[in-house]
Amino acid sequence: PVSATEAPRSEAVAASPSADAEARFLALVEREWQWRLAQFPQLATGVGVHDHDDRLGRVDAVAQQERRRYWEGVLAELDRIDIDTLPPARRIDARIFRDQLESSVDNIRLGDWQMPFNADSSFWSGLTFLPRRQPLATADDYRRYIRRLEAVPALFDQYIGVMEAGIARGMTVPRATLGGRDRSIAQLAEGDPEASPFYAPFKRIPAGVPADEADALREAGRRVVAEAVQPAYAKLHVFFRDTYVPNARTTLAAHD
Repeated sequence: PVSATEAPRSEAVAASPSADAEARFLALVEREWQWRLAQFPQLATGVGVHDHDDRLGRVDAVAQQERRRYWEGVLAELDRIDIDTLPPARRIDARIFRDQLESSVDNIRLGDWQMPFNADSSFWSGLTFLPRRQPLATADDYRRYIRRLEAVPALFDQYIGVMEAGIARGMTVPRATLGGRDRSIAQLAEGDPEASPFYAPFKRIPAGVPADEADALREAGRRVVAEAVQPAYAKLHVFFRDTYVPNARTTLAAHD
């Protein structure tokens, strides 16, 4: 039993400035995280959240500025929380969270998004991990995956747009790092659609999916690879080879 003298003290602790600040901080972090997963569906899939497995997200200039404004709003909310009253571990969390937010805002302000790949990774190669990361156990899972593949042309058009903007202001990957990179695009733009890594999941549709439905999914998978994915890679390949590489900067320094 709790004595009469102990009860008010317990209530006071529950309503303390530290507890209130911690609750507000954790709620802010959770809200931003759920927003981030919706903004970056491939990130969500990668961390095991599959609510957005039918989308690829946006990378265009409008989306970038919307994100910047959102993160600036989150920073303003964080400023209104008395971080110094948090428990020591939460104070560290808050400083890391602030650093993430400020870096994200600064990267958008600097136009880092106009250079959407680097010397050892790229959006066009990263996309090939989707068939392994996305759960494909039911017919509905496959339909979500197909809708995602249908979104590849629009996503690549956005990437081409932001790279064109980067060229216009000199925000490009150094040309010296681009030799041979076009081959990683070309190999996904041609050949038998059924040999594409994007088609691979349709070769192993689980036995629990009815045979006629599995046949329809395989046909839809072949069609979306042939009519959406491969043409998107072909268009990107032409842009990369004929426009991006010739206009990429010849300097190496980050300053340039």
